Amino acid sequence: MVMQLTERDVLRTDHAVGGWQITAIECRRGLAQVESHHPHLTEIVVADLPRGRASGRDCFTAVACTDDGDALVMSRQAPPAVLVTRSGHRPVPGHGEGQELVHIGGDQRLLILSAAAFDALPESLGRTLHGPPSIVLDADPFTLLHSLFREIGAGSGAIIGRYPHSPGRQERP
Repeated sequence: MVMQLTERDVLRTDHAVGGWQITAIECRRGLAQVESHHPHLTEIVVADLPRGRASGRDCFTAVACTDDGDALVMSRQAPPAVLVTRSGHRPVPGHGEGQELVHIGGDQRLLILSAAAFDALPESLGRTLHGPPSIVLDADPFTLLHSLFREIGAGSGAIIGRYPHSPGRQERP
């Protein structure tokens, strides 16, 4: 794991079984959690921490990544993830809340933002979401998240992808 601490955020990159690379950022009141539950499953949760004495994660987006490249994306009262491919991008789950199973290839990334980060919608985030897919696909995830959240300052986010020549099962065509 590579980690960077600043006055405003914590940024880290994890590598997981199956060739997954998870780059996550936590700012004020944000949670980005990465856990391996057993040898074939890694879970990523992006959420806003509740204010006051409330406990629990009421609104979150979670992704369960398997070693064969599948990702089950679940969203509850939070923005859906954005699947970015060379041909464009789309929300996952496709209908906002709920869940959707997608296969992530080496040339695709999943962008997840907490509600606080998404609601802030600074100009840089607008350019990222409405610009060409290469903004997300060709950028270093660490640098991209750091630049996006420099303007936001609250919430959390993650970029999930698979690095080339990943160990594990063969990718599907």
